[in-house]
Amino acid sequence: MYIKHVSELVQKEGGLTMKICVCGSGNIACATAADLALMGHEVRLFELTRFENSIVPIKEAGGIELRGERTQSGKTGKAHLSLVTTNPEDAIRGVEVIFLCVPGVGHLPFVEALGPYLEEGQVLFIPTDYWATLRAAKHLGSIDKLNSVVLAGGVASCYLAAKIGPTQAMISYLSPPGLAFSAFPSINTEKAWDKVKQLYPQYEKVPNVIAVNFQTAKMLAPLAGLVLDQSDDRTPASLAFKVVKGMYEERLKLGKVLGYEEPVPSQEEILMTDIPVTSSIPHTPAMVHLPIEVQKSVLREDLPYGYVPRIALAKLLGVCTPVTEAVTTLLGLYLDFDPYEEGIDEEDLGLAGFTAQEIKKYVNTGER
Repeated sequence: MYIKHVSELVQKEGGLTMKICVCGSGNIACATAADLALMGHEVRLFELTRFENSIVPIKEAGGIELRGERTQSGKTGKAHLSLVTTNPEDAIRGVEVIFLCVPGVGHLPFVEALGPYLEEGQVLFIPTDYWATLRAAKHLGSIDKLNSVVLAGGVASCYLAAKIGPTQAMISYLSPPGLAFSAFPSINTEKAWDKVKQLYPQYEKVPNVIAVNFQTAKMLAPLAGLVLDQSDDRTPASLAFKVVKGMYEERLKLGKVLGYEEPVPSQEEILMTDIPVTSSIPHTPAMVHLPIEVQKSVLREDLPYGYVPRIALAKLLGVCTPVTEAVTTLLGLYLDFDPYEEGIDEEDLGLAGFTAQEIKKYVNTGER
């Protein structure tokens, strides 16, 4: 339904094409770049110099071969890219939208590389935000570039995808509508939305980036319970249910302090049991059925860039989160890393010392 929506929109806009830069060379970046190119847009691919080897085959091939039963463009095959480069200035010169399609650990390095060359009115969109809009705002503000660009974040990419060869990408899942989207500050949301909605109408505006990141937490919460409790028991007596329910309740308490509210979830929603793939909670039904190793990989990113900043904000605002803290520690042990060492806190977000009211004002207006 939404693939048809995109086609109709492009027709109504008179065959409108955009100049777009996609940052990264992994699973989501390659799928995004290829699909956007097959929609007819001029697409450039940018990678950091230290990962140049990953884009050499793409540069030599002139593009990426896209596969999959459902793509946003409705097409598969060879997608031509207009430029494949490690030069940030060349990559974003004159483009309208910049997609930052990299894991959380890569968000700030890319912002630092692109920052000096950002142009007035460009949209820097981070499909899986993980609070990166706030981190980017802090950095760009320090180099007087914050007012040159429109920062926007989403709850997740529209794709579950894999890079299946040096120049091939496979899309295995395309999200239904309902993906949260907002700009930072939220007074700029319409500016970003005007561009992004033409490419991915699955995104829907929410009040601010707090809502975006709380919906990411909602979407991925079941994975923690399922990884910690790998039994088949999904009743309210199970560890999986109690873990996810406890994290839901703590998130709702923190959200209320920050002006974000959502309905108390049903028993079925808590562990995504008997929820169809067309659920109003995009991606989650697909994710809970992924192999355990893939679920662990998702959590490896979600812990430092989702759980840890949420715990930091809760402590800043005096909200107790014992279940989330315990789960973060246990999953870190299970996955053999320290989420807190890699993770981001209120200082990284530019929110150190803020009250709840000051945070709400900041994310909505950009004013401190």
